[in-house]
Amino acid sequence: LRAVGRFNHPDSLQVLLKTCATGNADEIQLAREVLTGLNGKKIDEALLKETMSADNAVRLEAVKMMRVRRTLGGIPILVRIVYDDVHEIRYEALITLGILGTQSELKMMVDSWRRGRWSEKERVAIGGSIVSVAKRSPSGSDRVAALHGALKKSSSPDVQMSIIRALNEIQDDASIAAYR
Repeated sequence: LRAVGRFNHPDSLQVLLKTCATGNADEIQLAREVLTGLNGKKIDEALLKETMSADNAVRLEAVKMMRVRRTLGGIPILVRIVYDDVHEIRYEALITLGILGTQSELKMMVDSWRRGRWSEKERVAIGGSIVSVAKRSPSGSDRVAALHGALKKSSSPDVQMSIIRALNEIQDDASIAAYR
């Protein structure tokens, strides 16, 4: 795997991502180290292509690696994944958007968080991603508007509590209106 990484070539991504998806613990760790060390725009472009692979395990690992490599060019792909993909990949896309996303993706993230059938652990992690994006956004009502709307639309007490926790973590004066 290290030898493959030394070439720093986009064609190595398929092998490395497949190893991340199917290898033993040592192989997975080594493949992730090699993937993290690859450099260049062509590597990131190839990573984005792998998110459209027919193999869900490879796609899942590609989404995770976008987060590690900070592949900002992948935001539109992540948004598409959140709207229409298998549960596990949608979840990882939302977590990755927590690192890469901007205020522009907040409403979509909140809507998916509110409507999705997430476990408690997933709901907490996605809420953390939403809080991360909101905290990076300019202060004011725009960064909490999606959460305000979701709080009004949600009938689930669990989802409502998650939204209230997120608003509390964001700590924007504009959040006060949601408590009225």
